[in-house]
Amino acid sequence: MTDVAADSNRLLVLRYLEEVVTQRNPAAADELFTADFRIAPHIETPGPDGVRDFVARLRAAFPDLTVALEQSLAEGDLVATHLTLRGTHRGEWRGIAPTGKTAEFREMQVYRIVGGRIAERWFVLDLLGALTQLGAVPSGPPRASVVEPAPPPPQSEALGP
Repeated sequence: MTDVAADSNRLLVLRYLEEVVTQRNPAAADELFTADFRIAPHIETPGPDGVRDFVARLRAAFPDLTVALEQSLAEGDLVATHLTLRGTHRGEWRGIAPTGKTAEFREMQVYRIVGGRIAERWFVLDLLGALTQLGAVPSGPPRASVVEPAPPPPQSEALGP
């Protein structure tokens, strides 16, 4: 049995990823997002204007950005996606000056749909992986320090019979 509403919600999110992000059609955000849309943990401007600003900044940083949908799942008013993003860092991103390096990173997203529009988005981004590929954090094996093992705890007496 299929959940028609969940399928419709999943298609709405896929439409956002295709039309607004991939095809660079910011006008579509008006149809797809609620007026008070929020990205958790943050978005400077709520609603479709915030979406347009977010996508514009992402596209300015990675003009050749591609988004590959690895998986999507929907249940009730929630849609989850697993994405792989690839692009060349040509503009400032998260305070990092352009490096000219290509990065590939993964993102997990959960969207909440209200009244046929996207109302909220939560995400987890492999930020460490992205920053490492851009040279913003050192790469290579972690530096380990030698730590002496702790002495064993003292033996305690048995309690009770």
